[in-house]
Amino acid sequence: MMGFSFEHFYAEQRDRKPSMVSYITNTDGRNPSSVIAAVRRGLPMRAYALLKDSLHKHDAEMGMLLNIQPRTLSRRKKEARLSPAESDRVVRLARITDAAVSLFDDEQEAIAWLDRPLAILNEESPLQRASTDIGAREVENLIGRIEHGVFS
Repeated sequence: MMGFSFEHFYAEQRDRKPSMVSYITNTDGRNPSSVIAAVRRGLPMRAYALLKDSLHKHDAEMGMLLNIQPRTLSRRKKEARLSPAESDRVVRLARITDAAVSLFDDEQEAIAWLDRPLAILNEESPLQRASTDIGAREVENLIGRIEHGVFS
């Protein structure tokens, strides 16, 4: 079974609107080196706000999804920049969002799916499961299986 391929995903995105990863990192999201450099610098809080708005979440929900404590989030807003680790988690959720939008070809439908608890994910939503790296990989693999008609 073939896993999720970012090269394949980003190749398909060339003719579409910019990906969420591109948008929040202010880079060519298809170029991993530019995304990595942006993450290492720490993304501006604007990236967090854009993703939060796109997912229709409040700070408390985003904090839980990104494993950022409320006090830390408040401090980051004052500093106007996320740490590299926090930036990496923001990009992880943006990547999952991009994959879901590509799968459904409709942003609202994708966001609804990302919020829906799924039996295959132990009754967690894909966003909840993606709050860890291993969970994000599981969601990406699930999206790949759905794309290729492999149901489990």
